[in-house]
Amino acid sequence: KSARKAAVVISGLGFLGCLMTSNPDEVSYRNAVAECSNAVLQLSDAIRNPESDTHLRHVEQCLNEGTIRTLNLLALTVVWEDDFGRDSDVFAAHCSYLRPQWLRFHQRVLDVGLLGNWVVLALKMRDFDVNSAEWGETAQS
Repeated sequence: KSARKAAVVISGLGFLGCLMTSNPDEVSYRNAVAECSNAVLQLSDAIRNPESDTHLRHVEQCLNEGTIRTLNLLALTVVWEDDFGRDSDVFAAHCSYLRPQWLRFHQRVLDVGLLGNWVVLALKMRDFDVNSAEWGETAQS
């Protein structure tokens, strides 16, 4: 009985160590967004998936504005959108009452990095070269 428990604990610690060593960072997120943007930009507007294109444009806008923040949780990384850039010096950026609320934090999450991959980016880019509007009614079935 204790051997089984030890095996489960050691396996869990090994998996946690694997998660921690392969945890992606902000630089890898920027690189992944750049690679995906290049892949989408090589397609014409008629072929691009509008959902992929809209998501990438929003992320690129956030990157250009400097409103991307990362939260490293050792086993995974959360990329979220803040209201203001780091260099912003307006009153609302410093007022503690106007900071993002924790109960609505899930609405600001742009991506989650796990095992060296970005989950939301991979899901949005799944069929980036298929425009469902191009197929009309057959896209709904």
